[in-house]
Amino acid sequence: MVFYADGTPTTFDAVINQVKSGELVPEAFVDENGDYKALVVYKVDSKINYPNIPDSIKNLGYSVGNIQSDTIIICSQGGPSFALDTWRFAKLKDIVGNYLWVNVKQGQMLNPNPFENKELTFEELKNFERQSQKNLYEVVQFFKSQNKKVFLIGGSGGGFLISRLIATYGNIADGYVITTSRLDMNDEMWKPRLKGERTLFKSDGKTIYLGNPPSTVLDKNINLFQAAGVDRKLTEELGQTDLSNVIFLYGKTDNRVGALSDHEIHFLQSHGALVIASNGGHLIYQDYIEILLRLLLLD
Repeated sequence: MVFYADGTPTTFDAVINQVKSGELVPEAFVDENGDYKALVVYKVDSKINYPNIPDSIKNLGYSVGNIQSDTIIICSQGGPSFALDTWRFAKLKDIVGNYLWVNVKQGQMLNPNPFENKELTFEELKNFERQSQKNLYEVVQFFKSQNKKVFLIGGSGGGFLISRLIATYGNIADGYVITTSRLDMNDEMWKPRLKGERTLFKSDGKTIYLGNPPSTVLDKNINLFQAAGVDRKLTEELGQTDLSNVIFLYGKTDNRVGALSDHEIHFLQSHGALVIASNGGHLIYQDYIEILLRLLLLD
């Protein structure tokens, strides 16, 4: 049995797409004996709820947790995704602590239609990526102006976005967890995408090969968008930036973004970052995210 929060009956097939997109939050209804009786779905208020927050900031994300907390944890979602993760993201509150958790919308989430309607240029896609950086920056700056401690977490594409945020706007937060990401993506990985080729890593995290080229407009745009998010050499741009408040986890067998190079590892460590290597692949953050966050939040 499936019901909306007001008691109106519905069906699993009728709500599953909205649950996947984050518009509805699923919760199990359990009786006094602990037996599962029904699934209840709630409408998500996809806003950053905080007292006196400007509308321009309020509409840039989704929040859950304790608005009185002095600690704000801001998530940079992986992808590229076109929908903001809500209820899955909110589970971190129950696992780590009742801080204020904020998931920030990215450029393509604010304006997804062009991705399916036409083939976008590299510069147009970089503008989406710049907008994503700006959104993160504005949310961080707002909470810092409220005298909060602000921490950023992000993996994969979200991790790239955080590193580029630091390179563009400086080290503006109190701490960072970045997982399964890179500072200097291999040229052989992103440059062929400018010509419409799809490049991939083998499971050794180092060897690059050509996959089947994207065929639909959406796939072509996503393929090029991924290149637009990794084209900068951040070990050069970050210069002497202090990274002692950064925890960086990578997988030695990451077949999505590759393993960190020796140069990237040395750069991070020489700038104070804590670098953690795992023998796992691209999804290793799922096994480590709780302990990494707890480590980040240590005084």
